[in-house]
Amino acid sequence: MELKKLELGVEFEMEFPEEETLSENDPTLKAMKESARQLGLAFETDKENP
Repeated sequence: MELKKLELGVEFEMEFPEEETLSENDPTLKAMKESARQLGLAFETDKENP
């Protein structure tokens, strides 16, 4: 099979309770970002719950 382009993706969505927020400095978030970077994956956060 000859392909010109192949893209694969995985998406995770996490929703926090309204009373809980996630800081950009949270150690868990930082570890997730670093893991994604090492795997060559894009990592985005929704700014609704910074």
